[in-house]
Amino acid sequence: MWMKETNRREFMRISAMAATSFALGCKTPRQESHVETLAKRNLGDYPVVIIGAGLGGLASGVYLARAGFPVTIIEQHSVPGGYATAFRRGNYNFEVSLHSFNLPPAIFRELGLEERLERVWLKQMRRIITPNNDLLLPDADPEAYLDLICNTYPHEKEGITEYLGDCFKIYEEMKRISKNGDDISLYNKLFFPFLYPNMNRVRNKTLSDLFDSYVKDTEVRGILGHLCDGFGLPPSKLSGLYYTFITAGFQSNPCSYIKARSQDLSNALADIVRENNGEVILGTPAEQILTKGDKVSGVRTSDGRTFPARFVISNVNAPDTFGRFLSSNNVASRYLEKLSKYRPSISSFIVWLGLKGELRGKIPGCSISVTPEPDMEKNYIYYQKCNADNSPFHVTLYDNYYKGYSKPGTSTLTLMTLSGYEPWRRFEKDYFSGEKTQYYLQKNLITKKLIERLKNTLIPDLSNRIEVMASATPLTNFRFTRNPEGAIYGYPYSIDNFSTDRVPNSTPVNGLFLAGGWGKYSGSYPGAIMGGRNAFNLVLNEL
Repeated sequence: MWMKETNRREFMRISAMAATSFALGCKTPRQESHVETLAKRNLGDYPVVIIGAGLGGLASGVYLARAGFPVTIIEQHSVPGGYATAFRRGNYNFEVSLHSFNLPPAIFRELGLEERLERVWLKQMRRIITPNNDLLLPDADPEAYLDLICNTYPHEKEGITEYLGDCFKIYEEMKRISKNGDDISLYNKLFFPFLYPNMNRVRNKTLSDLFDSYVKDTEVRGILGHLCDGFGLPPSKLSGLYYTFITAGFQSNPCSYIKARSQDLSNALADIVRENNGEVILGTPAEQILTKGDKVSGVRTSDGRTFPARFVISNVNAPDTFGRFLSSNNVASRYLEKLSKYRPSISSFIVWLGLKGELRGKIPGCSISVTPEPDMEKNYIYYQKCNADNSPFHVTLYDNYYKGYSKPGTSTLTLMTLSGYEPWRRFEKDYFSGEKTQYYLQKNLITKKLIERLKNTLIPDLSNRIEVMASATPLTNFRFTRNPEGAIYGYPYSIDNFSTDRVPNSTPVNGLFLAGGWGKYSGSYPGAIMGGRNAFNLVLNEL
């Protein structure tokens, strides 16, 4: 009994420290040095061209433009944002991808977004429905979360407590690295195990390896690992170190949503670039990254224009960056061969529904995961096959986010399941030639199955409510983003692509850097923004 109570006290002490660390967001000594360097340079002599106006490209553009660099962002689509966007169908304004995010307040301030955007802080955010339980997870309350999971699964109480306690210890260590400006290359230093013992203990373990040390019950592992879908990997392939960090972050800090839609975030970032003398060119695909000798010299667009650059930041996928855009560059070709060992992440199948009647407050939860099979490894196989009969699916009830999300008398929601690309590859040739008959048959079949499952689980009268319906497949994702296989997370945090092995935002091509989910950070909203921030710092390092 004493040991269990001691574990609980330690759990709460560490979680409180971790939450405080997250909120500080202090500048590191290295960043202060960069600021001093900028003051000594004529930054007008260092034009930067950014390819892709996803969040990573937009964020790097904001940092650079506000610092005084001449910035040009080139985007193939007619609106900025990439996946951070929305679209209209009839009377409904649908969110494309944002469910929630928790970007550190300091980064929000750095970008100049505080006065421009309203963030809605979400309550009763996550709900998980399993064959045996229906859990509404507490928001940013580690002790309540611990109590709920332990009371639901008392036979695994000790392991659950130890696991979550270790998550917060790791979280504290990782935030300390960030706050102190330490380089992750400390992994290679002999003293790292002594400075960061908890991180060192798990750094080479998958999430499945970690669970083996704490809990055995398959459903408990599924509950503790319910965030895996947000990274596109099963526990047997996902970095345990990264997942524990994210787990503690979600339990410590409230999630938010951008009011009214994520497109407002993208538009605000693009506006800040323009207001600081930068240029955002839409509807114009980039065609080639130009080099002179061993260094980038500019970007050529599909309409024949050339934009000179001392630095180029690519927010498009890494295979296209080093293949299509640098096809005649030997250094890039060799690097592309090195990257070929990494696989793009899984894709998604999404259904958007505009409904008659107001659902706000009538169904608990904002983001609801329905998981018939508790074994996450089996679920990943279902995902790869786009098995709409057995895959978990996720329901986002946007009207529970805030009053007025939809027009009076209506409701807006999305249905989402992860999907591999292989089930859709057979339609690829016809799809891009305009022959979509068989493709539409398959898409409509999966849409119908997911709607039927939602009807049987949460909304019995769903069929009578539907006014507007739209859906998207991995081929849709590929068409709009050009991400290989419609990837939604870039390169995922697999055990072989994390920490010192993670693809960096720096590249072997002089003056070229990556932003977004194909480099150091994952393809999430915070990850893309932090990737753009990191690309900005890499430009400063070059100076």
